[in-house]
Amino acid sequence: PLGIIDAQTGTASPLPGGETLSGRATSFALPDELFSTALVVGLDGAALVRERDVLVLSPPDQALRTGHQLVLSDQVAIAVGGEDDIGTVLGSAVTYDPLEQTFAVLNDFLADPRTQVGVAVTGRYLVVAGGLDVTDQPTATIEVFDRSTLEPVRTLTMVSERSAPTVVALGNGQVLIAGGLDAGGLPIATLELLTMD
Repeated sequence: PLGIIDAQTGTASPLPGGETLSGRATSFALPDELFSTALVVGLDGAALVRERDVLVLSPPDQALRTGHQLVLSDQVAIAVGGEDDIGTVLGSAVTYDPLEQTFAVLNDFLADPRTQVGVAVTGRYLVVAGGLDVTDQPTATIEVFDRSTLEPVRTLTMVSERSAPTVVALGNGQVLIAGGLDAGGLPIATLELLTMD
């Protein structure tokens, strides 16, 4: 369920309207708004959360997923990869435009369907790294997309196959890929630095 944590007391409480929702979240600030809004996408649905208000959305069925990564690029939220309610690994992505209040499904977004990917957005690119493929094995694949058009730019290979890596865009345009899990489910204690230009 969606909840809110009181930073002063450390206690959590459910948000009214969000009791049946769970998933990944990203936040954004709309023009002329004081408070940020969080978008949550999961298997059970999608919702916008602002302060203590929950607005349940009606996304297309193809948007519902788990094991995905949710990021913000140019004020559009993008859910990448994951799997559906019957465990099918997805190659699609879903965008949500908060200004237009619309979802769009990008079928076959990933060349290799994956769940548990790491995603970062740089000044020019959206980078999707690692994850578990359709055989439930970690992959070394990196797919790079144009940040504005979401068109594929190139595919690269990491040194290590890894699922669930932490992927961070650095201020100089490079991308740091850290940790994750190997094929045996053990933590990976290496870093990889991706330079694209």
